[in-house]
Amino acid sequence: MLQKKVLKRDAVISKLQSDKQKNKRLMEAQEENRIDTLERLSSYDKRQRIAKNELSTTRTALTDSTRTISSLQDEVDQLYKEIEVKDLVDKIVQHDLRSALIASVSLPESILADSNLTENQKIIVSLIRDNGRQMLETIDSSLTLYRIEEGTYKKAFTTVNLHDVISTVVDRIGETLSSFKQNVSIDCMDAKDQENDTFLVHGDEFLLYSAFMNLLTNAYEASPPGKPVSIILSKNDYCSVTIRNYGEVPESIRDTFFNKMISSGKKFGTGLGTYSAMKMVKAQDGDIELDSSEPGMTTIYVNLPKPQN
Repeated sequence: MLQKKVLKRDAVISKLQSDKQKNKRLMEAQEENRIDTLERLSSYDKRQRIAKNELSTTRTALTDSTRTISSLQDEVDQLYKEIEVKDLVDKIVQHDLRSALIASVSLPESILADSNLTENQKIIVSLIRDNGRQMLETIDSSLTLYRIEEGTYKKAFTTVNLHDVISTVVDRIGETLSSFKQNVSIDCMDAKDQENDTFLVHGDEFLLYSAFMNLLTNAYEASPPGKPVSIILSKNDYCSVTIRNYGEVPESIRDTFFNKMISSGKKFGTGLGTYSAMKMVKAQDGDIELDSSEPGMTTIYVNLPKPQN
């Protein structure tokens, strides 16, 4: 059994290394083509044609990268379940996947610098870039969660304006989940905070962003269309955030709501969203709680430390 696992692991590692070389050659070829093309272009017509070609190449490269990432992630998940190779997972995520995505994000940036792109082309390239950024954020969040689980996460907390963080999350979710059409309100109980759009906490801005991205995405998806989602910021012994949305958490998962791999009613749900949020909140010396006592409603309470004097 052990020999089979080792052989399987070696085969996967060999494939990962091969895929990495292919991605590297692809990116190098694209960069050489871009430099050579820019040097040879001497007229508007030629610049326009090459812009279209680069757009098509970038879209193809992003599609290939996305497929490669999906394939690699499936293999990593399988390895994670079968053998203890967490160090290998860390290296794969940190180097192979992130490197491929960074290239996929930087290439559209170079194309957008071309003043001869049409408005429609700019929109398409911007969408490709933004999707790449979103995948990169997901990978970084997964890597951070892995480090928290392993106990290797290094705390470097500062004073963070959580109002700004949550506002950014709401804007981002509104762009990607616009079809849900929920109204979202952010209310500070402190009059001064409400006036200045501030709510200061002690924590890590990226962890806070990732945690509330997961929690608010869940609230959007669970709430019936047109029903509001409310976010209330208040101060007591802690800095408290209350997220309230319509829709009930099924009784079967209420006791295990923040456990790993717990999901209900989502076609592609992984059960990692609330688990990830819980781990990130607790990594910042905070606490999180589900309240399903009100029929037809779901309320999440998040408590975070106040800024240090």
